[in-house]
Amino acid sequence: MNNKRDIILKVLMLFILCSIVAVVLFKFEVISFKNKNLPEAISLNQIEIGIKKNDHYQLASYIYPLDSYSGTIEWSSNDSSVVEVNEVTGYIYGKKEGDAIITAKIPYNNLSIDCIVHVSKEDIPVNDINFTTQNIYLNSDATYQVKYQLYPVNANYRSIRFLSTDESVVKVDNKGLITALKPGEAYVKAYVGDKEEEIKVSVSDIANMGGSRLPTDLILSVNNVSLVLGGTIKITSEVLPKGANNNITYETLNNKVVTVNDGEIKAVGYGKTQVIARTVNDIVEVINVNVKEEVVPIEQITSEKNNINMYIGEKYDIPIKVLPSNATDQTLTYSTDNDNIRVKNGTIEALEAGSAIVTIESKNNVSYELYVNVLDNDSNIPITDIIVPQDSIKLIKGNTKLITYSVEPINANTNSIKFSSSDNNIVTVSNNGLLTAQNPGLATVYISGNEGFKSIEVEVEEEPLISMTTSTSYLVLNKGETHGLAIGFVPNNASDVSLKWVSANPDVIKVENGVVKAVGKGKTIVSVISNDVTLDIIVEVREN
Repeated sequence: MNNKRDIILKVLMLFILCSIVAVVLFKFEVISFKNKNLPEAISLNQIEIGIKKNDHYQLASYIYPLDSYSGTIEWSSNDSSVVEVNEVTGYIYGKKEGDAIITAKIPYNNLSIDCIVHVSKEDIPVNDINFTTQNIYLNSDATYQVKYQLYPVNANYRSIRFLSTDESVVKVDNKGLITALKPGEAYVKAYVGDKEEEIKVSVSDIANMGGSRLPTDLILSVNNVSLVLGGTIKITSEVLPKGANNNITYETLNNKVVTVNDGEIKAVGYGKTQVIARTVNDIVEVINVNVKEEVVPIEQITSEKNNINMYIGEKYDIPIKVLPSNATDQTLTYSTDNDNIRVKNGTIEALEAGSAIVTIESKNNVSYELYVNVLDNDSNIPITDIIVPQDSIKLIKGNTKLITYSVEPINANTNSIKFSSSDNNIVTVSNNGLLTAQNPGLATVYISGNEGFKSIEVEVEEEPLISMTTSTSYLVLNKGETHGLAIGFVPNNASDVSLKWVSANPDVIKVENGVVKAVGKGKTIVSVISNDVTLDIIVEVREN
């Protein structure tokens, strides 16, 4: 009897243990994935929204790939005194005036997205609307929730009307939910005040295409993109098997960072976001996009003088010029090799007679040196010699360079130093020794002072072309289309940039003066050539 009771107790304990394990697995969502794909992105129906005090709004989340995750979403507010959010449903409530950030997070892998919520007491009407995509491809009977950004971003009076231009193809409800009815094309329009925005909706009937027409895989040209503000990139796609329906819907998760139109991504604001590419049968690829400020490094530091005469007790503010003038970080540090000739925040202070080298350096290790000579107040020692570190200089047309020199004795008064050029049409020189290259050629620059004299040969050359750029290195056209290619030059002031255009296969692409014309299906290379520099652009031509 006791043995039977022990067996029953063991079975009961095993059942309880299994139940606990199952609960834990569900709680931590280990078994909440519907298929082998893990979630790669999360989006919201709004990324910035306004609500009135004491009003509610339902935020909705979307997981990509679709149906990859069925677990809970964790919702939180960074300031619950302004906006309160239901931790499970995402239902928000405006408690008082102010701003708060609502975060939706997948706890399994900590993927998250934020929505900025503005709470106000007064009605703020909507005056504009932007969709997150311009073209949608759907199967018959499929639905799609339109996502959009309202302007101003704190608008809380949302008077929006949605309309389908052909309700036999698609219908749309008053919340922007599109339902595809039959094959065809229609536009869904949104009206906000006197503003109008539209999305093109193309409906296919996949059920009658046969299984071979359904994509089984989606391959994108890139999955990670870095752009500078205003930059663009064209995403190209391929579906497998070949011949399957290749209509792709592209959607941005934050149209304040990037917009997307038929796969062309444009950076409109700084930050990170994702673009979703989706086939008609909901195969999804995620494109990670980072829009960052273009870092322009300091290339040169110059000053009006590189030899300075001072008297004891004087101060001198160094007139520094940083090139290029739009360098991102223009922070400079100053140092001196003589403690009796101090430098602080760009100001030299002469404490005692003597000489010093003042070094000015940027964060990216570009440096410039000034030679400082501090004289006694009654000193008038003449120059006996002038020393220059180089007796010849090469300059690019349009560039400048300050002549570096020193004098002997080191405590000589340099007020008598003068500069002159043998040919001002080739190179000019200022009273402080700043050379400016005018035109190609050879000239001599003279430095004189008391008994000192030196000459420097200056050769001015044209700016050579280093490389060329274009907005896209892979172009997709339909047969019969034309496209103008814009070319950038590095450096942008390069001389002699005459261009020659060549198509590797004129039966696919013809090119003339930068305009390509798609004449036949296929893929080829268009080359633009300038002297010894060549830029290749891959062009793919598809049937209409």
